[in-house]
Amino acid sequence: FYMPQTVSRLSGPPLPTDGDVSLVLIPASTMAALRFSGFPTDGAVERARKLLLSQLRQDGIRVKADCNVTVLQYNPPYTLPHKRRNEVVIPVMGYSTDANKAARSAAQLQASFEGGMRMAVEFDH
Repeated sequence: FYMPQTVSRLSGPPLPTDGDVSLVLIPASTMAALRFSGFPTDGAVERARKLLLSQLRQDGIRVKADCNVTVLQYNPPYTLPHKRRNEVVIPVMGYSTDANKAARSAAQLQASFEGGMRMAVEFDH
């Protein structure tokens, strides 16, 4: 799971009591995300990853060649599959959320939102 940056600034996250658990600082990055429902099985994650990469290529947004996909899950395990919310996120390169640098028009961004994609989401870990 992710801890907000404010936690580390104030008192720090709780220390793990299990030796198999470690804390890792992940630098902030710009990510592209694709939402999907159901259980995040290997097959579902792979389908979402391929769809996200295809859309990014179509939109001319570059990703690192060796990038890993991260799966985000937002629901407790007892949530019914059709009500579950998951996302796959992939780091993107050369994309800015600064209004002066953004290459996409408002109409293109709206189309991306309607299609279930959220482009250039800033994760500040």
